[in-house]
Amino acid sequence: MNSRVNLPEPGKTDKTDNLDAVSSADLPSGLVFRDYSGTGALTLAFLAMLGVLLTEPLTPLGLAHGLLYAPIIIAYFLLTLQTRNALLLSALGVAFVFFGWVISAPATTSVTQPIIIYNRLLSVLCLLAAGFLCYRIGRLMRRVSADRHALTELNRSLHTKEQLLAIAAEANKFGGFCIRVPEREVLISDQALAIFGLPAGYRANYDKMLGYYLPEYHTRVQNAFRRCLKEQKPYDIQAEIINARGQKLWIRAIASPWLDPDGQVIGIQGSLQDITDQKKMQDTLKSSQDRFRTVANGLPIIMWTANQAGEVNFVNRAAWDYSELEFHPEMMRDKLDVFIHPEDLQILNQGWAEQAASTSSFKLELRLLDRNGEYRWHFLQAKPLRNDRGEIIEWCGVAIDIDDLKSTRRRYLHMAQLLENTFESITDILFCVDSEWQLSYLNTRAAQAFSHSRDALIGRSLWELCPEWTRSEVQDSLLTAAAGEEPHQFDFFSEKLDAWLQCLAYPMEDGLVLYCQDVTSERQLENQLRKAQRMESVGLLTGGIAHDFNNLLTVILGNVESVREDLGDQEKLTRQLAMAERAARNGAELVRQLLAFACRQPLRNEATGVNELLSDMEPLVRHSVSEAIDVQLHLSDRLWPAHVDRFQLESAVMNMCLNSMQAMQRGGRLLIETANDRISEPKTSSVLGVEPGDYVRISISDDGKGIAREHLDKIFDPFFTTKEMGTGLGLSTIYGFIKQSGGDISVYSEPERGTTFNIYLPRATTSPEQRPEITSEEKRGGTESLLVVEDDENVREYACSVLSDAGYRVTCLGSGTDAIELLKTKQDFSLLFTDIVMPGGIHGPELAELALAVNKDINILFTSGYTANAAIFHGQAVNENIFLKKPYQRDQLLSAVRTVIDRQPGNESTTEDQP
Repeated sequence: MNSRVNLPEPGKTDKTDNLDAVSSADLPSGLVFRDYSGTGALTLAFLAMLGVLLTEPLTPLGLAHGLLYAPIIIAYFLLTLQTRNALLLSALGVAFVFFGWVISAPATTSVTQPIIIYNRLLSVLCLLAAGFLCYRIGRLMRRVSADRHALTELNRSLHTKEQLLAIAAEANKFGGFCIRVPEREVLISDQALAIFGLPAGYRANYDKMLGYYLPEYHTRVQNAFRRCLKEQKPYDIQAEIINARGQKLWIRAIASPWLDPDGQVIGIQGSLQDITDQKKMQDTLKSSQDRFRTVANGLPIIMWTANQAGEVNFVNRAAWDYSELEFHPEMMRDKLDVFIHPEDLQILNQGWAEQAASTSSFKLELRLLDRNGEYRWHFLQAKPLRNDRGEIIEWCGVAIDIDDLKSTRRRYLHMAQLLENTFESITDILFCVDSEWQLSYLNTRAAQAFSHSRDALIGRSLWELCPEWTRSEVQDSLLTAAAGEEPHQFDFFSEKLDAWLQCLAYPMEDGLVLYCQDVTSERQLENQLRKAQRMESVGLLTGGIAHDFNNLLTVILGNVESVREDLGDQEKLTRQLAMAERAARNGAELVRQLLAFACRQPLRNEATGVNELLSDMEPLVRHSVSEAIDVQLHLSDRLWPAHVDRFQLESAVMNMCLNSMQAMQRGGRLLIETANDRISEPKTSSVLGVEPGDYVRISISDDGKGIAREHLDKIFDPFFTTKEMGTGLGLSTIYGFIKQSGGDISVYSEPERGTTFNIYLPRATTSPEQRPEITSEEKRGGTESLLVVEDDENVREYACSVLSDAGYRVTCLGSGTDAIELLKTKQDFSLLFTDIVMPGGIHGPELAELALAVNKDINILFTSGYTANAAIFHGQAVNENIFLKKPYQRDQLLSAVRTVIDRQPGNESTTEDQP
């Protein structure tokens, strides 16, 4: 309820000349309260004065008339309160007095002229006094009216304020009081009496009012009362009372000393307020806060509150458990500087000011210091609490430990990236389809297989991209995989890729993962393996036969040589022996081819300059082929040396050049090329049949009739030939020699367009060197003691005979076991000459090791007609410098024995690593 009272300003008076604005209600009591019309009253007054004027002729005196004018004027003024008109009527009366002098009766002896004049002047004075009196009364009435009006407005304002104060007191349950001293009388408002449960107007004193307080508050109230009186200290206390109605209430008493004009305390004045509801609200709030703190402290996550400026004023128990920092409001800021990572604290302060103007929640990831002195990542989220005006009054937030989650996420992202990189790095096809058979993921190789970009393929139907798979075994296999719970494997030939694919379909909850691998090479390798197994079987057979043949040829050639020396000049027998020797040597060459095919021929692998070898062979090749064939050599600069048997390579190249010549009956071009080739991919190396590494490639190309496609897989098979006249051992022998050397050979041919053979030879780690050869001119005989161990009786007898005839003291044995028993008792042998492969379980290399263990000065010489890369045994190859291959002749045997004996013992090991 609002009231506005308009009061005149202090010292300001109304200067109006009439009382028109003053109502009759504003006049003082006792005055006329009728309000007549101003015009009618003025007319009546004028007519009355005119009537008095008309009586002037009756007497020469004017005083009587003047005295009659004055009452009319006063009566008019009292009726109308028109000061101005009253003054006009006074002036009119003066005029009527002088005019009446003119029309009055003449002077008489009793009424002389001076008397008339004095009489008239006295009449004028009366009229002037009446006018002045009206003027003064009007001014006084205006003042009284203004004061009365101001007083009325003041009373009205005070009444309004009293009502407002009563309403406020009732709403807020407070009232005023005054305590006079020394009477200790209490003047107390009705509202304050109502708090104490007392009726309005109740007369109370200090002791009665103190009795309503609970006993425990008496001393406190009295001390405050005394300090206020004696020390003039105001007080503000809260206490409990039990009022006259038996209600237990909380009240608040606020009081100050009541001073007289001299500054002396005459009492205490103040107010009382019922704060029971506030106390209940405070208790409820405190209880709510306690529950909040209890719940907050029971949470396993950090919870906090902050004021509108973002200054933290509460953190729960989890913060202390996490960091072991004691958080107090007065030191919260300092703790936060330590608790939050400095970089994140700066970001937090910058973002807080920006967030204050926003209506959304505040979110941030930051690092908090734990009890071990390490910072861990937390997710901070704060929600503002706003008042009715939308202003932020407080922030409430949480900090959730996400360090493990971030670490896990980083690991998952790393794993996902690793898988992505893995999927992208593999050369196999990998893609995923959902339950609608639409592509959801595919790697680069799969995108290439589908001939589209990855983005263009995502979401496309598999059956739309591969319509040839519908109603086929591929579709049946995929449907089987989708319906099952285990991976399903199947193979199929892709005409689009022109390759055999092995597909693994892994079922998922919402689709399939398909991994397709190109197994065309594996299938080719399986065919090669089956072929190699067939060749290995044949090789074992031919190797055994070659071994026995070498033993026989050794005896035949050795005896032919001995008989030829004894025949002398018998030309016919000599010629027959020469024919027998040639036949035996041809047999030895055939055996060499068989061993080459079976990969069991003895090789002298060494660092060989392939370019130099081919350059030296060029004249021989040109003379061997037809003149219609153009022989061209394209030799690579800086060609690596190859680790190969030089003589076997010459034979292989010449054999292949002759094959090319036979394919170009009408002439053509024979091209021989060399190049360095580095094989780094295991898949490529597996196709070639070699380990990854450096290789020297020799390519021999012709533009002849080529090889039929159905024959390409068989050309290296033994005894396979397309020639009318041929053994079928040429290419198979070359194949065996190259494989035995650690290389490989491949062929590419198109009918009527020519053929290219590519020979891959391992790169040598040393430069080509000239190697000394054992010649028949070296010293042959000696007197040393020799131990010969040979399982073939004929070969043993021949070797022992040759060595005995040369002056050596020879002991011959047929097995390694007998030799070991002999070496235990007799240890003065200068040389052990032993076959490599012997029956009985003790072979040549083992026997050599045992002999060296007994006699470190003994020399070793191996021989064999059945070896693998100079007799591979137990993963090692026999050193070719102490090896004599079968069949051998007398001069070769004697030269080899003499050379090994003359070499210092221990300079050559019995075995060497196979290259």
